[in-house]
Amino acid sequence: MTAAHDCSYSRRVSSKSPQSARTKKKTTGNARGRRRRARGGARARRRRSARGAGGLYFLAGALALVALAGILTVKFFETPRGRAVLLDRGHTDYYAQVQDDVGMAMHRALSRFHLDGRITETVRGARQDGAGYPLNWRIPCGGQIDLLRVNGALTDAIRSVGGRVRHGEERDDGRTVELRVGTRRFETHRVLLLGGVGSPPLARSRRQNAKASGKRPDGGHRGGNGNDARGSAHAHRRRVGRDGTGDGRPRVAIVIDDLGYARGGVVGRLLDLKLPLSVAILPSLPHSQDVLRRARREGRCTLLHLPLQAVTPEPFDVRPITVDMTAAAIESTVGQYLDELKGVDGVNNHQGSLATTDRRVMRAVLAPVRARHLFFLDSLTSPRSVAYNTAESFGIPAARNSIFLDDDTSDPDVVSERIRHLVDTARRNGSAIGIGHPHRWTLDALEASADYLRGSGVDLVPVCSLVR
Repeated sequence: MTAAHDCSYSRRVSSKSPQSARTKKKTTGNARGRRRRARGGARARRRRSARGAGGLYFLAGALALVALAGILTVKFFETPRGRAVLLDRGHTDYYAQVQDDVGMAMHRALSRFHLDGRITETVRGARQDGAGYPLNWRIPCGGQIDLLRVNGALTDAIRSVGGRVRHGEERDDGRTVELRVGTRRFETHRVLLLGGVGSPPLARSRRQNAKASGKRPDGGHRGGNGNDARGSAHAHRRRVGRDGTGDGRPRVAIVIDDLGYARGGVVGRLLDLKLPLSVAILPSLPHSQDVLRRARREGRCTLLHLPLQAVTPEPFDVRPITVDMTAAAIESTVGQYLDELKGVDGVNNHQGSLATTDRRVMRAVLAPVRARHLFFLDSLTSPRSVAYNTAESFGIPAARNSIFLDDDTSDPDVVSERIRHLVDTARRNGSAIGIGHPHRWTLDALEASADYLRGSGVDLVPVCSLVR
């Protein structure tokens, strides 16, 4: 018994020997270490995952900010201020649009003084850099208008679209103001404000305004030369087909003359109208081909707008046909212009109050027109014109202008009234042709009259449909 007991005791003591305890402790410690390391690794992985997610969130946020900045930048460059910046950076394709933006701003300012209908606009020669054609505005203000206030309103309006008054000058004891307007690098307009005999000189207006506002006389608009005077503009597409309706209703055609100087601005907006306007394009101008390509792509009736000599000599941007040219020289020049504008449907005269009264000249002009099977539209710049009768005697399809829609006016209401007169003429005679020009007020009138034309009981058609 004793021996057996001792043996059992001996085994129990052996199982709890110091070496065995150390082994167990070591094993337990290793397991705990593994668990701690596992927990630590999990935490580290979570931290790394969180840092990775944070980096992705940061990258996504940065990309979103970049995209937003890009969208805002694009939106800015679609505004008048943005277009002015692009023009000053050398993107001269924006010249016509900036000119249009400045012109519309000036129209709004002048309307406050009821002067927007008094503008006489002429086109100056092309800039040497080829960017575009600046405009001259002559505005008789009368004797009751304060030129200083008009000057200030123009400057504020121009600045609102990113433009500036590049130079200002007072003349005739302050009763005439000339403003040269545009952007930092480009002049778009030259505006002449003409005061009447009774209009107060600008110096007196300054003193009166300064006294009323409590400022020094020179504290408003800087300097007597008007260099910081508040001051000026102008202005110049959907598919339209050849809508030659044959339902017996009266028909009206509207031709827009003098195209080729620009392709944007008012010109672009006129071609945007959902109206079958016909286009008469001057040859040899920077955008003559651009306008012709677009007009042909949209199915418009196109004409060569042929420069002819006027009674009163006027500057031409394109060499005109003159009465002292030989018949051979006339035919050669007309043929050259027709070659430049290949594919036009017809020809009408630009100016020509002298040349169209000379039967010899018109026979030479019409010879290439007949040879190419084109039609001729007599713009009737002179009541003594023989162009229409000469064309008919040649067997050339011909027509005559009924009314200039925007001659001697810059008031869109007057142009709208003439459009109504054109419709009345068509009702009496069966058809009528009106000629307009790429002016802001003509665009405004056509936009305002679009619904009237559609509901007037007449068909608005391309001029090709009337002549042929």
